[in-house]
Amino acid sequence: MNKKAKRKAFFICLAICLMNFSLAVKITERFNIKRISDYAGHEASGLSIITAKTQEQKNLIEKKKEEIKEVQAAEIKEVKEARDIKDSLKNEENNIEPMFFIAIPIVCHMIKNKVLDRDVLIPSSNNTWKKPFQILKDKDREGLKNIANMIGKGALIRFLKNEGITYTEGLDAEALITGTGYVVYKDRLTGIFNKNVDENWYGLFPYVVDKFAMVKTEKGFELSEAKRSGLSDKREIIKDAQWTMPDLKNLPIRDAIEQLNIKTAKIKVFGSGFVIDQSPKPREIVKGDEECIIYGRMNN
Repeated sequence: MNKKAKRKAFFICLAICLMNFSLAVKITERFNIKRISDYAGHEASGLSIITAKTQEQKNLIEKKKEEIKEVQAAEIKEVKEARDIKDSLKNEENNIEPMFFIAIPIVCHMIKNKVLDRDVLIPSSNNTWKKPFQILKDKDREGLKNIANMIGKGALIRFLKNEGITYTEGLDAEALITGTGYVVYKDRLTGIFNKNVDENWYGLFPYVVDKFAMVKTEKGFELSEAKRSGLSDKREIIKDAQWTMPDLKNLPIRDAIEQLNIKTAKIKVFGSGFVIDQSPKPREIVKGDEECIIYGRMNN
């Protein structure tokens, strides 16, 4: 055999040996496409599990962050609510529903500006006629209602706005003048008194409404608790005081009311024009704040 033939035979023998060796150790199975694919899939599956765990941890962290934010928000809300309650209590201490108090500076202002006449007789409760001073003194709601109608709601609103008072929309004129349904700072209320109420009205004071009293001092008006001031809301009437009923016959009703107003606030009027009869009778002795009735008719 020549060298070429020997070399060929050697490679054939080597190939046969390698084939037998591969069959013996199953090398083909180890390197087939399916096995490689399965191994790659296993690696990918491991990666996805790791990724899923990482995402779960991230979600857990985000959830914890949200919980912390909610707790912080709740704490902030509690602090704000506590502050609001404190401010509300403080405002309650500083604010007051003006009630009948506000009627006094309103009436004084309107008379000063000639919107209302100081001596005008106004229909009041129990069929009586009273001047503004007496209406305020008696806290006569019916009389104040008629004053409000005479003044007009527009004038009342202008007064409140000029004095810096915020009122509730929709209130009628009666509610505005009787101080019902809105509040005002106590200091502002006393300031309104100092600005509008002069010495002609000092006879009204101390003026007591509910548990508060408006008192005139050397420094000006002061709002305090009625109990602290030693005052009560009851009108001081000397029951034993006696006076003589004047003869009102043939007087105009208006003049007759003016004469009685000096003695009593309880006046009833029936009819109009001139007085034709009265009760009590002329020169009869009357005690205290007794009710008086005058009857009138038109003078033809």
